[in-house]
Amino acid sequence: MENGPIPFNRQFQIMTYRCSHSQLLLRSGKTAQRPTRIDVLFKDVRAFELRTYLRDLTLEEINPAQLTGHAAQVQQVMEEGHKVYLLKADDWTGYIVAGALFWHEDEGEFGQPSVYMPEVTLLG
Repeated sequence: MENGPIPFNRQFQIMTYRCSHSQLLLRSGKTAQRPTRIDVLFKDVRAFELRTYLRDLTLEEINPAQLTGHAAQVQQVMEEGHKVYLLKADDWTGYIVAGALFWHEDEGEFGQPSVYMPEVTLLG
């Protein structure tokens, strides 16, 4: 994400959080206007402030010192290699502290497994 913010301009929601691997998966499903779904995976998650539904999501990697106005002191949970990702949706701003961020777009259905977590049944 070194090239600046990524505007998805889609609605996302939390699909799953795997405690054992500290992985957080957000998903935007297909709509009549968009024939694809998008999965966003955060790995080695250390802290986050997040809503369950995120409309018009934009992601941006920021310097930890830029994160102001939030109760968490993110520098205390960060280790070498961790980054702070700012999430903006509608009139709300949150963050995720994680080691890595990946995203993938495909034609899968909403409840089908993610390419990032093929062994996890997300619905059913």
